[in-house]
Amino acid sequence: MAAAAAEVNNIKESLRRNLYANINHRYNEEKEKSNFMKSYIKRFRNEQKEETNRTRSEEHTSELQSRQYLVC
Repeated sequence: MAAAAAEVNNIKESLRRNLYANINHRYNEEKEKSNFMKSYIKRFRNEQKEETNRTRSEEHTSELQSRQYLVC
C-alpha cells in the first residue's frame, strides 16, 4: 500500500514538473513574440519619422524660416 502511494506521489510530482515546464516554455515564447513586436513597432515609427523628415519640401522649409514665423 505504501509503495502504491509513493508511486502516485511520484506521478503527481512528475505531472506538476511537466506542467510548470510547459507554462514556462509558453511564457518565454510569448515574451519573445512581444519583444519582436516592440522592436518592429519601434523600427516602423523610426522609419515613419525619417520619411516625414525627407518629404518636407524646400518651400515649406523656407516658409518656416521666413520672418513671420520667427519668434523673438
